[in-house]
Amino acid sequence: MSITQEIFEVFLKCPTKAHLYSEGSVATQPEFGEWQRREQDEFKEAAGARLRSSVRPNEWYMGTPLIEQLEQRRYRFISDYVVAGPELFARLQGLELDCSRIGAAVGEVLVR
Repeated sequence: MSITQEIFEVFLKCPTKAHLYSEGSVATQPEFGEWQRREQDEFKEAAGARLRSSVRPNEWYMGTPLIEQLEQRRYRFISDYVVAGPELFARLQGLELDCSRIGAAVGEVLVR
C-alpha cells in the first residue's frame, strides 16, 4: 500500500477513514469537504505569507532544498517541503530551524 498525501492528511483526523481511503472504499468528498479544503488552502497561503514576512528573503525557501543546504542551515523557514520514499509521500507545510539549539543535528528541526 502506498501512503499518499491525501491518505496521510485523512489519517491525522481519522485512522479508520484513512484505511477506507487506502482500500478505495470512500467516495469523493461532498460539498462541505470541498469548502473545508478551500478554507484550509486560503489559511495556509495567508499563514505562509505572514511567516515569510517575518524573516529576510534569503532565510526562507519554498520547496525542497538540496540536502547540502539543509546541512548548512541556510534557511530559517522552509515551506512545502516534500518527503518521498518507496512507500511514503508527504508534503510538509512548514519547517522551522530551532535556533535555540544551534548545535543540534539537522534532523532536529521543528515541524509546524
